[in-house]
Amino acid sequence: MEIFAAYMPFVWIGIAVIFGIVEGATMGLVTIWFTVGAGAAAVAAALDAPIFVQMIIFIVVSLVLLIFTRPILKQKLKLGKEKNNIELYVGQTGMVIEDIKPFNQGRIKLKSLEWAAVGDKPEIGIDKGKEVRVVRIEGVKAIVEPLSND
Repeated sequence: MEIFAAYMPFVWIGIAVIFGIVEGATMGLVTIWFTVGAGAAAVAAALDAPIFVQMIIFIVVSLVLLIFTRPILKQKLKLGKEKNNIELYVGQTGMVIEDIKPFNQGRIKLKSLEWAAVGDKPEIGIDKGKEVRVVRIEGVKAIVEPLSND
């Protein structure tokens, strides 16, 4: 058992590296705390702490960091909050360049790009030259509403 204890700092460092690799691959701010916990356990192992103390240090440090710092960092880094390019078009106005007929698609020009488009109420058509607002994007099609009720 004494030989095994001599290698424990390296075991904990290996665990920390594995958690670090997983965190780098996922960027989810979950396993980074276990990386730090494993590092703290490695320090305890280097100071010849018993294995059960190392495990307690690993668990306590990891959980305390996870519970108290993850929400703060998640808010500061705004994880999962960034809009992608498609979502930036929602709410923008465009011009119908090909009639949107009832239950059929037409085309709109939106920020110098042409999009296939359908009305948000499929039974209503929108004539060429009318301004529309993008309600949402579904695949490669813009779902639009007319800006005026003419």
